[in-house]
Amino acid sequence: MTARLGLGTYRCLDVAEAALMAASRGADWVDTAPNYAGGRAEASLAVALAAYPDLCVSTKVGFVPAGTRHIGVRAGALSAADAERGHCLTPDYIAWQLARSKLMLSRVPDLVFVHNPEHVCSDGEITGRLYNAFLALEEACSQQTISAYGVATWRGFSSGLFDVPTLIELATRPAGRIITCGPSSSRSPSSTSRPSPRLSTDTARWPMPWMRDWRCSPPPRSTEVRSPAW
Repeated sequence: MTARLGLGTYRCLDVAEAALMAASRGADWVDTAPNYAGGRAEASLAVALAAYPDLCVSTKVGFVPAGTRHIGVRAGALSAADAERGHCLTPDYIAWQLARSKLMLSRVPDLVFVHNPEHVCSDGEITGRLYNAFLALEEACSQQTISAYGVATWRGFSSGLFDVPTLIELATRPAGRIITCGPSSSRSPSSTSRPSPRLSTDTARWPMPWMRDWRCSPPPRSTEVRSPAW
């Protein structure tokens, strides 16, 4: 992501106040998730996003907020087992959570991360889990429910469950397009993200040298529709 200054809302005590203050001081990106702030973080950001229309926002799918588990089950988007587990990446749940996130944020998120796909997942399950999640998110991009998607992980890389080439390969199967990448670290959360079809090739940047090697670029800020020209 090519933010000059960003705000993370994990463990943020007052999401709304923090977002307004950060945006007023020049922050141009805020990251959140449906389960942050006891499930209230996305709704709390709506005021700041309305006050600062150029403020970009990323959210996530994966962890199921405790307060919405029964709602997801009643809607048929979540099984009772996944609700009890508190984490789900099935296509039905992803579609349901994306619609809910859009409602809570009062806008389409700029970027949606698959949140810790390694959570309660064995080596033999991770490839299918990621592919199905990417397929659902690719469909959301085509329907303009989201603008771009990626992966946010604590242990996915360091545990050896997946690596950047694997994510690229899995994401390009449904997309047929190159994905974008973020830096990885074995000791901190890592992210990779793919552009939506709104990629503008003349806005690409290479903030990290290794990104050039993988032919990756940050999420586009342009809304001009162009075909990738790699």
